[in-house]
Amino acid sequence: MPVTVLMPAYNSAATVQESARSVQEQTFDDWRLLIIDDGSTDATPEVCKQLVSQDERILYLRVNHIGFCSVLNLGLEVIGSPYVARLDSDDVAYPERLEKQMGFLARHPEVKVLGTFIDRVSGRGRRLLQFRDGPTTLREYEEWKASKKPFFLSHSSVVADRQVLLECGGYRWQDYPADDVALWTRVAATYPVLVLPEVLVKYRITPWGISGRKQELMILQWLRLDHKLRTGEELSVEELRQRIQSNWIRRLRFRAGCIHKSALRTGGYLLANGQWLRGLGYILLGTLAEPQSVARRLWVEWRS
Repeated sequence: MPVTVLMPAYNSAATVQESARSVQEQTFDDWRLLIIDDGSTDATPEVCKQLVSQDERILYLRVNHIGFCSVLNLGLEVIGSPYVARLDSDDVAYPERLEKQMGFLARHPEVKVLGTFIDRVSGRGRRLLQFRDGPTTLREYEEWKASKKPFFLSHSSVVADRQVLLECGGYRWQDYPADDVALWTRVAATYPVLVLPEVLVKYRITPWGISGRKQELMILQWLRLDHKLRTGEELSVEELRQRIQSNWIRRLRFRAGCIHKSALRTGGYLLANGQWLRGLGYILLGTLAEPQSVARRLWVEWRS
């Protein structure tokens, strides 16, 4: 059962070779790797062309900076295999990733999207924490869907039925930068979406990888999706923003959520790179912004 790894790249010369090598080192053999370069201005084209010259299973396509969602949709259209695996050009797949995911899908063909647990690592590859979320059984999937919660899967860990992703509308710009969460949630309305409870991907984070404005937009998109699932009403981002701004309690909670996510991300990265004082300061800020979220996360970690 063949699978194509879809890897968008933009100015990824420093990391794309390591990411591609992690695909080459898979214990599963029936794969192709498609790297779509979204108009990089660094040495990404040269690195990718060298990879292609060394391995005929690697394909390279360059486009004129059409944007992340458009790159992913193009990949879904041109890929010929029934399954597509996602991996970003700065992330790393552990050697047994594809073998375990494709084996699971062969045994459970009713599952159309399958993620995994992940290690979040610093730019130097030092482990920060694990991401372990999402339904791991069909029963949990039904309970998750009934609870009307969005389906959060780590994008770089997903293997999915390509035709089903297209059937469900692919990656929509109106959902960016939560386009992946929105897509998994649309798929889950009709087909099972699961997470394989094993750590099979290293997801690299940087302290400034998501700007404050993009972080705010992402949270707005999550809230917009959550609102639609609970009420059936589809708001635009601007309509939701206006509702938040019209109520001081909503406004305060939204700002606290933005600070919480941004500060914890930055603090974890700084701690992993030995900047203890600054790192602890950011962690404290993130904890004070949303102490209930930190307590809930610690409880989940303790139980697992």
